[in-house]
Amino acid sequence: MMSYWRDFGHWTSCARDLRPYCDAIRRTNWRAAREFSDRFVDAARAMPEPERGGKEARGHLRRVIAAHAIASQLGRCGGSWRVTPGDRDAPFGLARPSLGRGEGRGHAAVAMELYRRSKSTLAGPDPREPTPADTAALLAMQALCAEATGHAAVAARAGGDENVRDGSLTEAAMSLLAAAAVAEEGVSASPNHAELRLGLTSVYALLGAATAARDVFAPLDVKNIQMDSMIHHVLPVAEGGAAPPVMFRVAQFADTLRDEARRDVPDGCVKAYENGIYTKALECVDFHERLRASHSLAAATVARVRATLRETSCGGGVTIRDCEKDVKSGGVTGPVMGALDAAAKACQSLIATTWFSNARYNEDLGTNPVWSPPHHGANALAVPDWWTAAAGADLPLGCAVAVAGAHDAGAGGA
Repeated sequence: MMSYWRDFGHWTSCARDLRPYCDAIRRTNWRAAREFSDRFVDAARAMPEPERGGKEARGHLRRVIAAHAIASQLGRCGGSWRVTPGDRDAPFGLARPSLGRGEGRGHAAVAMELYRRSKSTLAGPDPREPTPADTAALLAMQALCAEATGHAAVAARAGGDENVRDGSLTEAAMSLLAAAAVAEEGVSASPNHAELRLGLTSVYALLGAATAARDVFAPLDVKNIQMDSMIHHVLPVAEGGAAPPVMFRVAQFADTLRDEARRDVPDGCVKAYENGIYTKALECVDFHERLRASHSLAAATVARVRATLRETSCGGGVTIRDCEKDVKSGGVTGPVMGALDAAAKACQSLIATTWFSNARYNEDLGTNPVWSPPHHGANALAVPDWWTAAAGADLPLGCAVAVAGAHDAGAGGA
């Protein structure tokens, strides 16, 4: 790995190429992985500065950034929910990246110094496009969020000690605010960097700033077809404090995708079969099945129904006396009853037990930030679960390990 970095550290893909090996080392022996990560950072620090600028300077900075990225994959920035260290008593999916007090801020300071030093040197012809320098800003955000996770874990385990709990929660919030600051700096220079934007969306959501999270997510311009795999990033925001129009907009995208698939996919399948393109016909069948049983589209439907019921119930204009007069509806107003009927119709297909057994979880968890594991419970509880995950989870009968937190309805392997 060290030889590969020395030879190809100037490649943009260098750290990504070595990620499987980094994950394997962390699963086997996380202490050895941390020591190995220090070797990469020390090797990058020992590299002599190039005497000339231009291509040599760019190659040098690329190698330094790659070394820090590899070190992060080995656990230097706290690790990831995707990799459970072999000698930690943490089940897969409940593992969290974690750094001690001040440790994440120290790593972030180094990463941001590298980012600011390399930003102008590695800038491309289009200032909006991502550059290798953006990786340094991303590493700073990961380190700060790992420290925030560590503080949140201390607070969750504090029990009745209010001083420890309040102090740890304050430290966690400050670390998340710092993470938001470095991510904003990175996004301002590279507004099209998807990983920075998704990370900043998560950070703002964890801080309870649902509107800010929505504003950061919106420029990603997620298309209808992407709602099947990306909706899990925005549903916790839409149901966790954002204005109702946000939820209705998300649901509209999901409904459009479903309607377009019902209209276009069968026609495309028939045409492909008639033209002898059988592999394309099979792809159409698979895509149709994927969307028909899509968990994400079903989640959007249920979220829209809940938002509609809340808006209708809080619409005003009806008094308690009016409800008492309408005996047939059992005290439920006409608009609310209409919303309930529409909700029952929209969710009819989800009530069948066969739907749950055939549901397809199409969400792309590879886009989740390293500090944000998947959550399978109520979207409105995703953020509270992140803050309290270290306190443990009450598992349903027959489930082995909760995937995300105390309100998570899913279960993973033991």
